[in-house]
Amino acid sequence: MNLPPTPVSTLEMAIKIAGDAGLKYVYIGNVIGHRINNTYCAECGRLLMLQDNFMVFINNMINAKCPFCGRVIHGI
Repeated sequence: MNLPPTPVSTLEMAIKIAGDAGLKYVYIGNVIGHRINNTYCAECGRLLMLQDNFMVFINNMINAKCPFCGRVIHGI
């Protein structure tokens, strides 16, 4: 491919649009170290999964629920 990488600001704008459309768990891929690689609870905002480079380093979820507020995390 001879195309430059998509600017991170463009990816962040896409994340905002997805969130405004009601999507709860949207990620930026291939941007190592970016906060949006992780999963946060849509209810309380706490970190559920710490991810980077397609690897999960921390998984705080218990039975597909947030351990902090109890929200069910569908599709994760």
